[in-house]
Order: sequence, then C-alpha cells, then structure tokens
Amino acid sequence: MSLPLVTVPRMLVVPRSHPLLKRKTLVLEDLARYPLIAPNVMAEESWGVMRVFRASGIDVHPAIYAMDASVMKRYVEEGGGIAIVSGLSVDPKRDRGIRALDVSHLFEPSLITAMFDPLRFMRGYEYEFIELLTPSWTRSRIEHAVRQFLDKQG
Repeated sequence: MSLPLVTVPRMLVVPRSHPLLKRKTLVLEDLARYPLIAPNVMAEESWGVMRVFRASGIDVHPAIYAMDASVMKRYVEEGGGIAIVSGLSVDPKRDRGIRALDVSHLFEPSLITAMFDPLRFMRGYEYEFIELLTPSWTRSRIEHAVRQFLDKQG
C-alpha cells in the first residue's frame, strides 16, 4: 500500500559560476548543451527527465551516471556537468559549491510516497514520521485509509 505524501520540485544543480545562472528563463535546449549527470539506479528510458527531453525531440545521453543525488551534486561541484535532482536533496547551507535553479516549468515534480504492508503492525514512530512529512496524514486518517484498502482487497 502506498500513501502520497508530498510533491517536490525538480532542481537543476550547476557549479557556482555556471553560464546557465545568467539565463533569465531556462529551456530544454539550454540544458542539452551541457554534460548531464544522471542517476544510475533508473534505466535511462524510464527516468522522467530523459522522457521530457525525448518528447521534445532532444536526444540527450548522460555523460556520467551516479549512485544518488549526493554523488550527482559532488560531480557537479567538481565540474563534471549539470544535474537535475529533487528539491529535497538540495541544501544551500551544505551545498556551497553548487547553485540550484528551479526547473519545475520544464519537469514534473517528484512525488514522495510512503510504502508499507497494510497487514503489518505500524509502530507509533512510523505514523509520526508520515505526519511530519505530511501533517494531513494523521494516525486516524492513515488507519482509515488502511481499512479502506483492505476492504477493497476483499
């Protein structure tokens, strides 16, 4: 069972003095001019970012594949290219060697979901964690959603 928690905008991360920082409005063609750092945990074809480029007729092949957003940001900081990451992974205080630009006008936001087995006992801290991320998902509302899910399963 999954609960939709929050949508998070996509961010373009670039080195601190990158030319894209001077652009007033970014378009896909601007991004395609630079080496792209992509997550290696997803097939290139299934990564939503690549689908957006392809749907616009832009053929982009990642220059570097990285394990996760923290590694992608490090490659960006070292000048390996640009990357498109979830806004949750960017922290201006910690990520001093990069700059982040909102590209939600180009790419769909990431949807963060909580996945769990509805037949397994959930501990209090699990309910609290979900409610921290999305205050509207209270314990009683989650329990109600679980009952509805189980009723539909028969």
